[in-house]
Amino acid sequence: MPAASVGGAMATRTRPDHPDPVLRPRVYAVEFDRVWTAVERVAGEIARARVVESSRERGILRLETASVLGVRDTVELRLLEIETGDVEVDGIVESPAPLVDFGHGRRTLRQILAALDAALDHR
Repeated sequence: MPAASVGGAMATRTRPDHPDPVLRPRVYAVEFDRVWTAVERVAGEIARARVVESSRERGILRLETASVLGVRDTVELRLLEIETGDVEVDGIVESPAPLVDFGHGRRTLRQILAALDAALDHR
């Protein structure tokens, strides 16, 4: 399924009904602080990425990543403690240049979520 267009940019986002199970939101049955720490660590390990916003209080971590062609994507991860005490993680990657993205945004989001799953023993 193609990524959605957001204001002229292409966006790949998690959603509950995504046909790719890796691109579905995560619910981790661990405390918020542990998930936040894992998100920060995973974000710091992404090649050619830098954190541009980090707000633990709002549960938002935003990165800027660059493809090998130099196209810059914005990655946003949102953490929300839900009523069960679990933590839900959603993500979106926006590329300002969809014609030269070649799936970089999708691969980046998949990489982040897979690394987060591994860090938090999520199956």
